[in-house]
Formats: sequence, structure tokens, C-alpha cells
Amino acid sequence: MPAGDQPGCAGHTYTAGDSFVDEGGEHVHMLRNPSTNETADTTAVQILPHGAPRKTDADEPQTCHVQ
Repeated sequence: MPAGDQPGCAGHTYTAGDSFVDEGGEHVHMLRNPSTNETADTTAVQILPHGAPRKTDADEPQTCHVQ
């Protein structure tokens, strides 16, 4: 999972059974499955104030190019 605010757009690879917590804010993430022969399932739980947007679109970070 690349993180746009990390130098060189450093990412982290999660494997089956892994989990993480994102505290929210302006931090931009992109989840992807680089495998060409294995599927990946992602479950997200969002706790938001009433009326808050569930998704915030963002421009590609200038610190990296994510394919």
C-alpha cells in the first residue's frame, strides 16, 4: 500500500491475516493487488461523523508516481 507522504512513495506489503489502522486525516493511500494470479479481499470499516464524506479524491502525490 503506497503512502503519498512517504519519501519515494514507500509502501507496505500486507499478507493474508494482516491488518492496520488508519487514523484518517489528510493521509492519502492507494490499495492494490500486484498479483496477476491471486485475488485479494479488503474489508474497511469507517467511523465518521454524520454527513462526512466517505471518500476524498486526491491528486497523485508529486513525491512519487504510482502505477
